[in-house]
Amino acid sequence: MLDNLSLIKMVELCDKYSAPLPRYTSYPTALELKPLQDSQDKAIIYDVIRDSASDLLYLYTHLPYCPNLCLFCACNKIHSTDAQDNQRYLQLLAQECGLIKKICGRRPQISMLHLGGGSPSYLSTCELEELYMILSDSFEIIPSASLSMEVDPRTFNVEKAACAVKLGFKRVSVGIQDFDANVQEITNRRQSARLSEACLDYLRKCGCRNINLDLIYGLPEQHLRQFQKTAERAAALRPERISLFGYAHVSWKAPFQSQLSKYRLPPPHERIAMFLTAWRIFCEAGYNYLGLDHFALPDDELCLAKEQGDLHRNFMGYTPGGYKGTLAIGCSSISDLRGCLYQNHSRIEPYRESLLKDTLPTAKMLVRSKEDLLRAYMIERLMCDSSLELNKLMVHAGANLRAEEIFKEGLKALTPLEADGLVETTQDSIVITPLGRLFVRKIASVFDAHLSRHQRQDEARFSQGV
Repeated sequence: MLDNLSLIKMVELCDKYSAPLPRYTSYPTALELKPLQDSQDKAIIYDVIRDSASDLLYLYTHLPYCPNLCLFCACNKIHSTDAQDNQRYLQLLAQECGLIKKICGRRPQISMLHLGGGSPSYLSTCELEELYMILSDSFEIIPSASLSMEVDPRTFNVEKAACAVKLGFKRVSVGIQDFDANVQEITNRRQSARLSEACLDYLRKCGCRNINLDLIYGLPEQHLRQFQKTAERAAALRPERISLFGYAHVSWKAPFQSQLSKYRLPPPHERIAMFLTAWRIFCEAGYNYLGLDHFALPDDELCLAKEQGDLHRNFMGYTPGGYKGTLAIGCSSISDLRGCLYQNHSRIEPYRESLLKDTLPTAKMLVRSKEDLLRAYMIERLMCDSSLELNKLMVHAGANLRAEEIFKEGLKALTPLEADGLVETTQDSIVITPLGRLFVRKIASVFDAHLSRHQRQDEARFSQGV
């Protein structure tokens, strides 16, 4: 179907739906979190953590330090070439973990653990071992837990790979972004193909059973033919998963991205051409398209979770089920527990100051309403299942009498998108078409009750939707 779509029609759709939109790794989005007002807010968070002590949790650990700042990166990171920064930070993590354990009165059970950054691979082998000891002292990492981490081939090596696998980290996300030397030079991501390929080689030899490659399309001075070569090379490496992210030019959030403004940024129709080209290459190589920006081989647990209707989204992207909430530690990290979203201080100084006072380093929070939770379910199912059924929604909603009303409002808002071939609807179902999967953020956004307020404001808030 997509191959037969005219280029003119695709350009029209891209122009029409390229307005800034959330990626919906949570709903409401992190923008809705508000600064803590008083001790009562803090008490709510303590209660939420205590109540979650008996749940199986996803534990996210943020490691912010990075010795090489890529100009495209909008993650919360801190430039550092001082090896002692990691040591000092691990001591802070130990304090935060100890506080959580004390609040819970036990070690919470962890079914999934992910190390993100920043650059977790900036840790030395000894520091990786120390971090694992800190985490396992305060949390019960169950024997079947899935442990994963992000690595940068420029700060990783075979010794670190062997150490990580020995500790149980057998799922690794390797940052590639683009194999093209010119794009790497412009974005300050100098990383030879040989270095990247060697990283995958020694990871596999060390026993890593699941490798994800991160790629970015839409970077400054990227061109379709060049990015096609990157996609072909990535598929030839045969990782279990591929993440194909669209470059988010959010210079209001990451000011150093302004250095890239002097270069040509591919317009929406070129971005979508890059995505479609990579999509074709990956699908022809045997990968399944999961949604938005994720591809995986058919026997991968993400594909199995999608088949079983158990695919979910959290702040790390698509994930299989098997946990009841996300507990996040480290500066800037965001937790999602029992209907409460709360975020730690993003800057290291206030994060440290809170811990030195023996208090959790929480800066912002939001207790979701029943309607928030209902809309979160609807958005997640559209993002993960490419469909939403009213009967399943009503079962999930229980006594929430607004469920059918919100569904009907969404159907009405989808009318122009259905005319463009993005969805097919009935009175009790919404099905996203193959074409519509390229615009899933727009489709999901019809159930976002907060979005219109941000769109009325002049200040940019989100990355472009296509």
